[in-house]
Amino acid sequence: MIEVDGRPAGVQAICRDLAERKRAAEALRATQERFQLVVEHSRDMIALFEADGRIVYTSPSHEATLGFRPDELEGLRGVRPSRRPRGGRGRARGRGVRRPP
Repeated sequence: MIEVDGRPAGVQAICRDLAERKRAAEALRATQERFQLVVEHSRDMIALFEADGRIVYTSPSHEATLGFRPDELEGLRGVRPSRRPRGGRGRARGRGVRRPP
């Protein structure tokens, strides 16, 4: 509210167009849904790991293939990258793999 001599003389406002932000959020949501459908219906075992080798996601196909539900595997330490020098041919090695209960 803008006042002149103590009396209201106008209004000041700041407006933002959120249409682009909403379009981007919708596009992201649609992409995430497609990714989820592909991963959850794939027969391939798909897993996501943190840098320290901790499993943060396993696809449902792990249960059919290994006999362990995803929630039994998540949080376990799975694979760590090899400690080979950069530029060498590195492979992931299983280290410290704990068997699910």
